[in-house]
Amino acid sequence: LQSMAAHGRTDTIVLVNNDFSDRQVKNLVNDPIPVVMIGHGVETSTTFDVIGIDNTNGAATAVTHLLEHAPESIMLLTGPADNFDSIQRLSGAQIAFNEAGRDPAQAIILESDFTYEGGLSRMRQYLESGKPLPKAIFAFNDRMALGAIAALKAADVAAPSDFIIAGFDDSEIALYAGLTSIHVPMREIGYEAANLAIRRIGQKQFNRSTITIGTALTVRDTT
Repeated sequence: LQSMAAHGRTDTIVLVNNDFSDRQVKNLVNDPIPVVMIGHGVETSTTFDVIGIDNTNGAATAVTHLLEHAPESIMLLTGPADNFDSIQRLSGAQIAFNEAGRDPAQAIILESDFTYEGGLSRMRQYLESGKPLPKAIFAFNDRMALGAIAALKAADVAAPSDFIIAGFDDSEIALYAGLTSIHVPMREIGYEAANLAIRRIGQKQFNRSTITIGTALTVRDTT
């Protein structure tokens, strides 16, 4: 980006998703290149347009659903502690606990990395620890949820008959696996990002926009 700016390329639209670290995002602040951020909580520059998903309400909806079906104990399989999406989803989960009159500290929290392998290994470690098993699991994305299910099956712990499980993203793999998940309308996100990019190309000066895309619970076989 800095090289592009040095050569006068300030008419370029860059779509940046939340795989960028906060450090990388902050490095963009002084670049004159218009940027459309997708799925990132950036409040540091008037030149950034931001399109995000409603992580907080999505997670709250999922946990509320799980509490209604398995109020005894819930595990939260999170992403990295410094990840923006994970922070928001954890906040939403805590809101659901509070609204249900439950102490959020009662949740079993396992930190992972948003990968299938991460969900598999963290759940395997938990099972090997001999700690009490939860009745419900909310994984902060579908890949970790499926990894956790694989670990449960490998340990001869039936899922979903003994557990109820929900993920986040409602990806194609969730559909085929019958996984309950929070639906994220990716087509709408792409549409809004394209609109902002076109707007930036046509108008060099306009106020920074922040768009939050809503989510919804899709119930399938795992709850």
